[in-house]
Amino acid sequence: MWNACDTTCDMPVYKALPPSSDFLLIPTPHRLPFKPNLTNPTHSFLPKPTPPPPPFPKMKLSLTFLALPLSIAAAAAAAVLDKRDPLPSKFTLESSSQGIPDLIWTELQWLGGSAYIGNSRYNSASEKLEFTSGGDGLSFTSYHSAPTGWTSFYIFPSESRAVGFTTPHSGSVPAGAATTGFENVGGQLAYQGRMEWQACDQGGGTYQIYWNGASSAGCVPIGLYVRPSAC
Repeated sequence: MWNACDTTCDMPVYKALPPSSDFLLIPTPHRLPFKPNLTNPTHSFLPKPTPPPPPFPKMKLSLTFLALPLSIAAAAAAAVLDKRDPLPSKFTLESSSQGIPDLIWTELQWLGGSAYIGNSRYNSASEKLEFTSGGDGLSFTSYHSAPTGWTSFYIFPSESRAVGFTTPHSGSVPAGAATTGFENVGGQLAYQGRMEWQACDQGGGTYQIYWNGASSAGCVPIGLYVRPSAC
């Protein structure tokens, strides 16, 4: 056998057949010099497999990161409670019911010169407690009284005692009691920004409203929500 050209030439390479073929030359494909493929040592023409993605980095949660949503929620709640709006000219109050499982009637009722929730509603002497607000505080006029027989609402700011109302037509306020300073804070009735209201069990599903100024009432803490009257 013989070659007409070496493997680096640009001409076709011919091979001589055995003598019985009458020396017919058949071209063979051009052969380039062999260069090893360092990136594909197996010389495979298949695509290289895609390497798996790197593992997702583990996040280290700090206490600060976990506390962030709580601090945002607390700030939002504080912003709501700090929001002060004027009290409506006429409104009623509705108590929260958390901690009082047998409470059905949450709207405050006037009865015997104080305020109640619950089954006091069934007492024939009770009536819906609708306040009128003004510069002199909060007043209430019973439908059993003359139009001028209004009474003033009061609490004892530094004591834990039941809320009360003055005697109609007298305007006499007990010593140490406050009739002004009430405001609407975040939709709840407050006294100078404080909400120390409690519901004290009187038996039979009736609860009397207390102001817990001395933190000694020992009753159920409640919120008193302002509900503007329809007319």
